[in-house]
Amino acid sequence: MEPKKNSKKLLILIILLVILIAITGVAFAYFATDVFKSNKEMFFKYITQIADEKEGFIDTRIKAIS
Repeated sequence: MEPKKNSKKLLILIILLVILIAITGVAFAYFATDVFKSNKEMFFKYITQIADEKEGFIDTRIKAIS
C-alpha cells in the first residue's frame, strides 16, 4: 500500500511543477517581452524610444538656434 501513496505524491508534485513552470513562462512573456502588448502600446513605446535617443525628433543644431 505504501508505494501507491508515494506515486500519488510524486504525480501531484510533477503536476504542480509543470503548472509553476507554465505560470513562470507566461509571466516572463508578459513582463519582459512585447508579446501581449497592443499595437497602440507598442507604437508609443517605440516612439518614445526614438524621441529619447541622442538626436531625437529635432536635430541638435535646430535646438541650438532657438
